[in-house]
Amino acid sequence: MAGQGSALISLVRRRLMGTVAKGANRAAVHGSRSPVTDTIDRKKAEEEIEQGKKEKQNKRKEVEKKVNSKNNSSKS
Repeated sequence: MAGQGSALISLVRRRLMGTVAKGANRAAVHGSRSPVTDTIDRKKAEEEIEQGKKEKQNKRKEVEKKVNSKNNSSKS
């Protein structure tokens, strides 16, 4: 009999933990949230994207220079 009581307690704990473990924003998955109504300026967004691409490209070039200088210094 003692084994059945502990099994019941563990079952209840699992069920309680299962309800707590669910995400708080599950409604978004099922589509009951309303869509975002904010609009963005397309031209401004494209400018920011281009600026980000240029920054990323410049950082990549800096890293390539550092790697090449390390390789050149290790060869000599």
